[in-house]
Amino acid sequence: DLLIYSESYNGGKFEVTQKGRFNAYEYDINSCYPYEIANLLDIRNAKVAHTPEYQDEAQYGFLRVKVNFMPPCYHPLSVKRGMLNTYPCGCFDRTITKAEYDYILTLGAEVEIEDAWWLKVTRKLYPYRKVVEDLYRRKADLKGKDDMGYNIVKIMLNGFYGKMWQMVKQPDGTIKAGCAWNPIYAAVITANARIRMSEIQNSLGKDCLAVHTDSVILCQPFLDKVCFPNLGAWSLTAQGDTLIIGCGIYQIGDKVRIRGFPYDGKVDLFELL
Repeated sequence: DLLIYSESYNGGKFEVTQKGRFNAYEYDINSCYPYEIANLLDIRNAKVAHTPEYQDEAQYGFLRVKVNFMPPCYHPLSVKRGMLNTYPCGCFDRTITKAEYDYILTLGAEVEIEDAWWLKVTRKLYPYRKVVEDLYRRKADLKGKDDMGYNIVKIMLNGFYGKMWQMVKQPDGTIKAGCAWNPIYAAVITANARIRMSEIQNSLGKDCLAVHTDSVILCQPFLDKVCFPNLGAWSLTAQGDTLIIGCGIYQIGDKVRIRGFPYDGKVDLFELL
């Protein structure tokens, strides 16, 4: 049932919890989606179970759930409000991954599983790990030495995730899945990234000002001790005088981000205000 896997898919978590001017620090996860791809298990020949009963031994699960109570907290389950993804408390229905289900239970959510498909792998293999790690090392080696080579490797590394969710509209109006389309993996990758963002938010509370897919803006340098160049680790990308206007619209020092609007790279938000 590919539908339930597709229903589980959502993009990155964008959430601003405080707006205004701060002295702040922005941290990114090094190649967040490639890191998740490297940790994907081989699902070829996996045993599939179709049951609403929770399967503890399953590595992956895709669940249609009724959230009867979501306490005031930061969580990875997005709910559409028009064109916007929101992360509400209260009651709502969603289709989620097993990892998301496990995580929201730790937050005190009350959840009823209405239907679910579970995958139990027959062997613990990571089909993408070696190539991802090789590309990541090559990107680091090329940085500052070969701009063209660096950008090619970066696109190869970061672009593969999109191929797992790529669907192309055909001239006759039908939709054709891309050559690497895999809604199971696509759902797992983005869900795990949203969980990481939510973990930081719940851990730091009001000291976490915003999250954007794979980056966080904090009012203190809380992540300095866990910054490393490794794949999937944190790195400090900007710090200093910060202005947060809205989701994806902010400036930290000289770094400006204006997502969703035309931007020529010359805007200074401090000057505009």
